[in-house]
Amino acid sequence: MMPVDGYTALFQNILGHPRITVQLSTEFHKGMEDNYDHVFNSMPIDVYYDFCHGELPYRSLRFNTVHLPASKLQPVPTINFTHDGPYTRMTEWKNYPCHGENSQMTTLMYEEPCDYRDNNMERYYPINDVDGENRAIYEKYKALDNSKVTFIGRCGMYVYLDMHQVVNQS
Repeated sequence: MMPVDGYTALFQNILGHPRITVQLSTEFHKGMEDNYDHVFNSMPIDVYYDFCHGELPYRSLRFNTVHLPASKLQPVPTINFTHDGPYTRMTEWKNYPCHGENSQMTTLMYEEPCDYRDNNMERYYPINDVDGENRAIYEKYKALDNSKVTFIGRCGMYVYLDMHQVVNQS
């Protein structure tokens, strides 16, 4: 279920809290943790621990955008594809609340899965494997003693989370 004013407003409200500071274009280093009593970290857990138990694989996404001279093409914001084609879903942004109106043009974005190593190391989804080897590697990382840090999100917990789960977890 979408927030009434969309996700942008939701996160603006969260990040606008007086006890939250946002620093952009700031590379993380563990020394930053010294300034806080506790840290919630959403970075890939294997990266945080310098791959001491091995590398966890991730799927990434490339976003392909097309602008078309039409007022609207889809009856819903996002269509998920269940076929074996190159794209997993297509989104028409104007169908989401607070994303603008344009009766002359519309924008579609196609999501194309790829390996994160082929996409500037951008990790989106953990890869579940049949034999559970990836989960076993994650469990080794999770077992490391680090009472000051709680790992959150898809990369920190190495689990697929839907947006409503992320909001509830946060």
